[in-house]
Amino acid sequence: MPDKAYVDSLMARAVYRLFEDGTVFGEIPGSTGVWANEATLERCQVVLRKVLEEWLYLKRRHHEDVRPVPVGEFGGDGAEDK
Repeated sequence: MPDKAYVDSLMARAVYRLFEDGTVFGEIPGSTGVWANEATLERCQVVLRKVLEEWLYLKRRHHEDVRPVPVGEFGGDGAEDK
């Protein structure tokens, strides 16, 4: 399991958007594929953390670099990382 402090530091970078349908979308800028879309902010945060932990686990298992791109390199929203 990934280090809790590291996961917490990445979760602190999460960006959330409220969609017109009332759902909440959350992502970690610079971490391609790490996102969640849920009915509430609280549920979105829980699911996003789980997705992040699994993403980190798989990256490490496959000996891939797990350091996310610094926010400043993509203007802070991670949109260019998709």
